[in-house]
Amino acid sequence: MGYENTPLLEAIVDHDSFGANVIVPGIPGKTILVYSIFFVMGEDSLVTFKSGLLVELTGSMNMKAAGSIVLDYNRRPWFRCADGEDFVIDLTVAVSIDGRCYYTQSATDTL
Repeated sequence: MGYENTPLLEAIVDHDSFGANVIVPGIPGKTILVYSIFFVMGEDSLVTFKSGLLVELTGSMNMKAAGSIVLDYNRRPWFRCADGEDFVIDLTVAVSIDGRCYYTQSATDTL
């Protein structure tokens, strides 16, 4: 369960584009909270988690082919996107990333 017992939603991570890869699309008036995510890299790339296109939630992380990121479920979210913003994984080259994301998306004023 996510924030205030809100059921976690799930998104498949299956992207291979250079630049911004939208993992969870934003909805105006709602905030995305990411509670868990995992994925495996197809090739080498720098990876940055973002809220929308401009706000970096992490610095650029150097990932190698077949490397992975696993952020286990945490009662406090790993990432919080701004109101209406997408949850994005930004890649410096076009590589395959495959995995899953667990999140909530709820009205901003209830957080």
